[in-house]
Amino acid sequence: GGRPQEITFGPNMTSLTLHLGRALGREWGRGDEVVVTELDHHANVDPWRALGPHNIGGRTLSLAIDPGDPDIIWAGSASGGLWKTTDHGLTWTSTTDTLPTLGVSAILVDSANPQIIYLGTGDRDGGDAPGKGVLKSVDGGTTWSYSNSGMGNVTVSAMVMHPTNSNTILAATSAGIYRTTNGGSSWSL
Repeated sequence: GGRPQEITFGPNMTSLTLHLGRALGREWGRGDEVVVTELDHHANVDPWRALGPHNIGGRTLSLAIDPGDPDIIWAGSASGGLWKTTDHGLTWTSTTDTLPTLGVSAILVDSANPQIIYLGTGDRDGGDAPGKGVLKSVDGGTTWSYSNSGMGNVTVSAMVMHPTNSNTILAATSAGIYRTTNGGSSWSL
């Protein structure tokens, strides 16, 4: 996975290079179709036709930008976990492959220490992934731990951090608005 695959389409069009391996929240392997469209120069009505695949979602629910480095962007998907780019979106890698199927509806990066990241889990829009409360990373997203004591397995739709005290966070969830004053160690309604 991850090796560029070159696909040429249309008789007078240039080639398009796609980076496969991990894309749109799922593994790609040999035999998988690639999402492309082909220009049909002989059609009279609709010259574009979809070639597939037609069985993937690819919804992005949340985005966050590292406060100290605008090239680092985080994207949370409906059921494909958390994705990170360090080159302003040219390439993306998943940081949650070791976790169960995960929807990420909220991402909160600590502005005082961008190595601390909170994820609000669950698919708030379509329900494609259940909520597990909040996950926390203290190493820039390399590892994750559950930080949901007092809130349990709820879907977290949004989070906001106090502007001068990064230990105080509000989380809008499927069960109400929770608050932590200790950096996510415990939450209360």
